[in-house]
Amino acid sequence: MDLLRTIKPIEWMLFILFLVAPLYFHPNIGGTGLRIPNNIVIWFVASIIGFYSLYKLTVNQHIYLPRHFILLLSFPILALFSGIIAGIENIDLWLFRMLYIWGGVLFLFGLFQHQLKQIHFDRLLFVLLFSGFIHSLVGLSQIVIVTNYPNWLPFNANAAPTGLFQQINNQASFQVTIVLVGLWLTTRPFIRHGHIWRFIALITIISLSSFIVSYSGSRVGALAFILALPLMLISRWHFVKTDKKRWLSILIMFVIAISSANLIEQKRGLGSVLEKTAAINAGYSSTARLGIYNISLDLIKEKPLFGHGIGSFARVWQYEKPDFYQQHPEATLPSQRVSHPHNEALFWLVEGGLVAAVGILLLSIGIILSLLKLPVSRRYAYAALLIPISLHTQVELPFYISAQHWFVFLLLLALILRPSLKPFTIKLSKIANLSIKLFAIAAGFASIIFISHSYAASNEFKAYVLKQAPAERPFQIAQQNPYFDSLATDVMMLSMFQTSMKYGITSSIKIFAEWSEQAIISNPHIVYFRMAVDANLFLQQTEQACLLAVTGNAIYPNDNRLESAVQHCERIS
Repeated sequence: MDLLRTIKPIEWMLFILFLVAPLYFHPNIGGTGLRIPNNIVIWFVASIIGFYSLYKLTVNQHIYLPRHFILLLSFPILALFSGIIAGIENIDLWLFRMLYIWGGVLFLFGLFQHQLKQIHFDRLLFVLLFSGFIHSLVGLSQIVIVTNYPNWLPFNANAAPTGLFQQINNQASFQVTIVLVGLWLTTRPFIRHGHIWRFIALITIISLSSFIVSYSGSRVGALAFILALPLMLISRWHFVKTDKKRWLSILIMFVIAISSANLIEQKRGLGSVLEKTAAINAGYSSTARLGIYNISLDLIKEKPLFGHGIGSFARVWQYEKPDFYQQHPEATLPSQRVSHPHNEALFWLVEGGLVAAVGILLLSIGIILSLLKLPVSRRYAYAALLIPISLHTQVELPFYISAQHWFVFLLLLALILRPSLKPFTIKLSKIANLSIKLFAIAAGFASIIFISHSYAASNEFKAYVLKQAPAERPFQIAQQNPYFDSLATDVMMLSMFQTSMKYGITSSIKIFAEWSEQAIISNPHIVYFRMAVDANLFLQQTEQACLLAVTGNAIYPNDNRLESAVQHCERIS
């Protein structure tokens, strides 16, 4: 009861954010952002936390800011600036990208205003362990239950333990973070002097998380753990030496978890990690990743200062492929459309140029300087906590797929920056104070309304996936939603095309042909090329069909349908 009285309202909100919100799932179309259902719920809770913190600012007489807050804000500011200067290619994409970043800023700086102490963070991290535990249990069920899997959990046909993330490396980087958080908490009074059940829960969660990471065969997870573990042990070695029994039990359980995972699954596990690591070092043409990086670097050289504009990557990268293939005919590139270079630094260099990259650099410097100000017993341990997700951003796109990764990363940043917080006295007039309150309330309600509308739109896609959508206007809500509008249009147009081709409805095929040719300009997707060619051939518009086939084949030279269309065009010419 005494413990409950010490828990702040913000802690209850954060408990819901990290433990309850990520549990939501319903069948979905997949992808990134709000297309993943639990991201909608997570942003719903995070928005409430952000605007609640902003409202709280008007009650306090001080604003709490970290020592290097200007460096931390440099990336959001410069990303916004570079996007405006370079030009906004897709207003919706640009807007939601900025809202994602600035929403994170509001969340992080909002946490500072609650003056959370170390014990509060210990409790929050302990709750985070149970979030990892639930994700691990879902992953374990995906391994064990092959048939009759419940539709209220994400099914994985390959029996990969993706958990609720629907992506194996997201699960791996999150679970490695959980293991490191568990090791950190083992050295804290919350565990060392707490009830024994806390340590039993902790060691159980660490073991299960280690099992999932090892079973997954994720090289991102393995490399992150190899880099982070020495830092954690160096930083907390004093506590390891003085608490040998606990650490010996952790070591034993850890070895058992890894060994059992690799015995159970020979196709994944450590063997898979070693094979993937060897492949990435085997030469230029041995991996598509090197080709992705090479094309991205060429794009950076074209517009180095402000980049090609926010939302432009998918277009400019695809249209750069033909030149790359001419220079490297034996190179291997992904057969499908690439919307992200799987490296966050490269991505921002392409879209935001050196201006955005300088922002990332200054942000990194701000974090490093904050770490250097800490005593050794915390400096390297805190750095270790950041490594799994930070490393993951340089090989994939975890923040775009998982909102939980984003807010966990921000929570860890808040933990690191807490010792450097300084109070600044603020003197607001009554009008200014009232204006901030009204803005916080209005913006909070606007966010709730939009996210609720997005949830309703997501449910329409759920019905579509389950083949329960109405035949007419299946996306009535989604078409009115700024986030889901374009996706709904794409799905309806593709569905209309397939039906029209099946029944020979010429008027509808003509509408699709005109739409797809416009869509290809900004989004050169392989599916659009295939169907646009088929539509024009059906309409006997051979010249246009051949032009699209040649263009598409230059971008996707390994696609059999486009290659066959080009060969057909060569024969009739």
